[in-house]
Order: sequence, then structure tokens, then C-alpha cells
Amino acid sequence: EWRSILNYHEEILEKLQEHDAETVKAGSLEVFQLIQMALQCGPLQGSKPGYFKRCGSEAALVASNFIVSLKPVETLCFTEKQVSVIDTWHGNADKAAAKNESPSKSVLKKQKGAGKKSK
Repeated sequence: EWRSILNYHEEILEKLQEHDAETVKAGSLEVFQLIQMALQCGPLQGSKPGYFKRCGSEAALVASNFIVSLKPVETLCFTEKQVSVIDTWHGNADKAAAKNESPSKSVLKKQKGAGKKSK
């Protein structure tokens, strides 16, 4: 789902590159925010995107693969700071995936609660 959204926004960014810098900057920010939401951990307020210490190795590996699947971030017209943040998220995901751990008890409890609500 997120890949489809990003592919759609990449097409927009390609078209935006023909436009002024402010328009490109605004479009790039929108795409960056989508990536941030895709990696969101916890509530949106006071959140920690790219924080994979409690999610378990399986979820961290999915996040790492998602980041790798992004086109070269340079083509997305991100700022240096945004590229650095994405690199940090990728490093955090790789570290968590390498630990080969299951999700924390609190995460498992929330997952079980969410499963009950959806039934």
C-alpha cells in the first residue's frame, strides 16, 4: 500500500521538478511525511518514527526492506537532513532486525487486544 502511495508521489515529484523550487520542496515534504507515517511507532502525538526497539525483529526487517525499496532518496528531492533521518531509521531497523527478538510484552498485549477488537 505504501509503495503505491510513494510511486504515485514520485510521479508527482518528477512532474514538479519542472516547476519552481518551492513547489518541489512542498511535494518532497509530503512524500517524506508519508515515509515517516509508514514507520510510525505509537501515537502520532509525541511519537518516535523509526524507533524499533520494542517491535521485534520481524517488524523491523519489514521496515528495513521498505526503506531499501525506496528509490534513491536523492531522486525524491529531500533535504540533507531528511536523508540523514531516513538513514538513521534504516540503521535502527537493521539493528533491531539483527537482534532476532520477539516484540516486547507490551507490544504483544496491544497486538492481541487489536486482534480481539477486529473480530
